[in-house]
Amino acid sequence: MATERLTRVAATAGLAVVLLAAIGVQAVAIAASWGLRYWVVGGTAAVVVGALALVRDRQRVATATAGLVVAASAVVAARLFDLPTEPGPALALASAVLVGSAVRALPPLPAGLIAAGGLVVAAGAWPAARPGAGGAGGGAGNSRWGLR
Repeated sequence: MATERLTRVAATAGLAVVLLAAIGVQAVAIAASWGLRYWVVGGTAAVVVGALALVRDRQRVATATAGLVVAASAVVAARLFDLPTEPGPALALASAVLVGSAVRALPPLPAGLIAAGGLVVAAGAWPAARPGAGGAGGGAGNSRWGLR
C-alpha cells in the first residue's frame, strides 16, 4: 500500500516536471516568434489544464470535462483573435493525460464521450494549423503582424 502511494506521488511529480518543461519551452518559442503576450490565452489554458491533470485521480470525469472545456476555449480564442494555434504541445499533453486517464477508468459510454470530446478539441485546431490559415501554422497570422 505504501509502495503504491509512493509510486503515485512519484508519477504525479514526474508529470508536473514534464508539464512545466513543456509550458516553459512553448513560452520561449512563442516569445521568440510572436511575442509572449500572444500566448496569454494558450499559456493560461496550459497551466489550468496541467493543474487539472495533476489532481485528476479523484474526479476523472469532472477534471477531463473541465480540461476539455478550457482547451476548446483556447482553440476558439486562438482562431477568433489570430493567436498561435492551440492546443499547443503543453495543452495537448495535459489534455491527453486527462482524456486517457478518464477513458481508462470509466465504463464504455462515458469513456467514449470523453474520448470524442478530446478528438473534437484536437480536430478544431487542424484548420487553423494548415498553411495559409491563421494561427501559428505559418500563414496569415504571422505575416499579418509582421512576425516570422
